[in-house]
Amino acid sequence: MVFMARKGNKRHLKSLHSSNYYAISKKHDKYTTKAKAGRFDKKSDIPLLLFIREKLGLGTNRSEAIKIIKQGLVKVNNRQVLDFKFPVGLNDIVSIDKLGKNYRISIDKKAHFAFTEIEKNAAASRICKVIRKYKVKNDTLMISLHDGTNIKGTKEIKVNDSVVIDSNKKINKLLPLKKGAKCFVMNGVHVGSTGEIDNIKELQDKKQVIIKDNNGIFETSLKNIIVIE
Repeated sequence: MVFMARKGNKRHLKSLHSSNYYAISKKHDKYTTKAKAGRFDKKSDIPLLLFIREKLGLGTNRSEAIKIIKQGLVKVNNRQVLDFKFPVGLNDIVSIDKLGKNYRISIDKKAHFAFTEIEKNAAASRICKVIRKYKVKNDTLMISLHDGTNIKGTKEIKVNDSVVIDSNKKINKLLPLKKGAKCFVMNGVHVGSTGEIDNIKELQDKKQVIIKDNNGIFETSLKNIIVIE
């Protein structure tokens, strides 16, 4: 008898094997919700359901939390989301208009999922890192952002810069990568730290960034940071 191995991603995720980013108890429930792929790295996002139920405490159980989402009460980046497995990650804005609440997603110094409640006016835009720049038909410049968004770019925008975009994905401001720029460390040993870029070192196969914060100076890979001011 020949047994065929199962192919493709499993629909369920054991809590024990969940990402450290989830910051949930791995012993309380055997299984947890798995975020859909596509927007972020699988180790740096969390399904919307876990945010609503585990982090905000809305709904006394899983079914009630799913109902809240499916009723259209939750928006991500000002867009109504009905899929409870929708992935949310760094700098996403989650809004619950009925409660008048808005939250910005972040990462803490333990590389865990974190969030901050923000005012309504601050929820109108978000900062995204440019990870790719390319051309399409008619030589139209496009940029890919760290959250999976693809929008039209300009010649001035470079890979590793950041852009401030509104809810319609329109670029409101360019935040260039340069000495003196303020940045946030989103990965690596110094994850969760905020500081000022002191220098950018060009190595053979990669770039390193020297950052100054309140505790001193440290070095990390350019891929680990996002410019925020």
